[in-house]
Amino acid sequence: PQNALAHYYLASSLVHLKRHKEAIAAYQRSYQLDPYGIVSGFCRRALLAYHAPIPDGDAQRETRETAVERDATADAEKSAPSVDPLIGQTHKKMKQQLEEEKARRKAYSDSMSANVLKTAEDKGRKIKEQAEEEIRELYAGPWLGRVRGMPYELLTPTQQAAVRQRADEIRREANEKAEMEKQIALERTGHYKQWFSDRQQELEKAADDLETQLHGLPGRSGISLSPVGTGLYVRNYTTFSPKNPLPDAHGSFVRLTDQNSAETHNDPKVGSFTVPQGQDQAGGKSAENGSAWRKREVTGKVLN
Repeated sequence: PQNALAHYYLASSLVHLKRHKEAIAAYQRSYQLDPYGIVSGFCRRALLAYHAPIPDGDAQRETRETAVERDATADAEKSAPSVDPLIGQTHKKMKQQLEEEKARRKAYSDSMSANVLKTAEDKGRKIKEQAEEEIRELYAGPWLGRVRGMPYELLTPTQQAAVRQRADEIRREANEKAEMEKQIALERTGHYKQWFSDRQQELEKAADDLETQLHGLPGRSGISLSPVGTGLYVRNYTTFSPKNPLPDAHGSFVRLTDQNSAETHNDPKVGSFTVPQGQDQAGGKSAENGSAWRKREVTGKVLN
């Protein structure tokens, strides 16, 4: 019950079984038990994908534990190696940088959204003002070349009805254009909100990866992330001598030649090998003879 790794594997199994509510609870319990462990970053990422709350790992509560279980947990904590204080300081600094960066990007997203809405509102008001000006000109009498037509008061009832109808059309068209500007602005604000959400998840993932590297075991590459000088924006890697280093890679390439060629004779760097011929794509027997492999000698020469 107190093993964070066991809860993490349990959560992964529940995901495959599509028991997502139980998986969320298992991820939360794993993160709560060891918020700085090797799987804490994966738990955080899974909870973010589920849009589930991330528990406070520092506020672990003893629930349904017997006295024996509490004593066993205390003994395990005493025997466990202490966490490097430099790692704790680096984690605190990264968390602060993460919150500052998220706040900065949110302020940018909110500012851009507000500007877009304000611009759309100004455009809509201008469109309506131009429509009202056009209606006033219509009632005063339309211009016919350089001569203004008859004003509204001097028109016949039929003509006055036509002017009113045209005025209604102008207002309706203006309202539609203003509404279109508003909808375009709302769509753009949605893009800014999505941008902020994506950047927030990227920042969370970067911070989780750094935590995993800081708390992870040294690998065979001889390179590890140092807590000194490392932050959300800066990585400081150090080198060490691993117990089981990776083998040295030696780059070479092979040129295939005819085994009867003159350059292949009496050359110690030339070796031959056989390859099967006639094998189908499924790895079956040769289509030509049915059972036997037809092999061809190929000569390769290593050219460092």
